Amino acid sequence: QEKNRDTLAAKLSKNILLEKFPHVDPKMLNELLHVHNFSLHNTVASLRLALGVGEGKRVEGSAPPPRQDQTKETRSTLVLVSGQGKDGAETDVLSDAQSHRDEAASYYSLRMECLNKAHDAFRSGNKLVASYYSQLAEMHKNKVEQCNLRAAACLLDNHKSGADTLDLHFLHVTEAEVVLDMFLDETISQLGERARTHRRVFLITGRGLRSQGGISRIKPMVQRKLGTRGIVYSEVNPGMLSALVRMSTPLSHTS
Repeated sequence: QEKNRDTLAAKLSKNILLEKFPHVDPKMLNELLHVHNFSLHNTVASLRLALGVGEGKRVEGSAPPPRQDQTKETRSTLVLVSGQGKDGAETDVLSDAQSHRDEAASYYSLRMECLNKAHDAFRSGNKLVASYYSQLAEMHKNKVEQCNLRAAACLLDNHKSGADTLDLHFLHVTEAEVVLDMFLDETISQLGERARTHRRVFLITGRGLRSQGGISRIKPMVQRKLGTRGIVYSEVNPGMLSALVRMSTPLSHTS
């Protein structure tokens, strides 16, 4: 009788999991239930945390990570729409950027949680569960990148001083790198549209006075990025570079 009761409880737990997580592989749900010693509460809590779904919300499943060409398409779209901030107000643009930053941080936490679960499952010999959490970690990684791209699009709009000058020195290095690529890609596209062969742009990197040790982290990144893309540049002053962008300069996703 005790065995029948346990079997019935396990079956009910599986049915509840199938109802709550209809797009998760039933075999995977069974494995996860087993990993959590058939505790329905712990299994649901673990899945909700990994998927980033709040209590009371029905899970619609996790989409597979976007293909590389989809990521490029998203990036191109962001370049085109940059500059369409709310009413053009600086505070709104910065607020939007911070919102995307916060969202990226949230997905980053979820990614680390999934990586830890994948590691634990692999160590215990459950490769199926490890693979599942690894896929979720990859999905959250792509979400982080998408949110950072949206933040960068907002920041690009706010940090351009006309078409020829980009101020990077108040940004995080990772944001500055994305914003720089967007700015250069936008410049190259405009050259093609206006049938011009080249344009000189100015990149404000700052002197690094606010950086740890007083050493600029933005400037070396910009110099490395320009070199990688074959763009000739010179130093206007310790906090600004002048770069010659040509129509033949490769776009960021092809360089």
